[in-house]
Amino acid sequence: MNHLLTADLIELERAELVRRLRRDRHAAAVRAARVPLRRRTAR
Repeated sequence: MNHLLTADLIELERAELVRRLRRDRHAAAVRAARVPLRRRTAR
């Protein structure tokens, strides 16, 4: 039973990490889209 509980917790943590990564990637894409082309290519 304890093993099942820890497995569920690991799954929840993994799902939360994936969700956070997707959100960060989306935010980074939006930020990059807002930056003018001049500055983006100068990078």
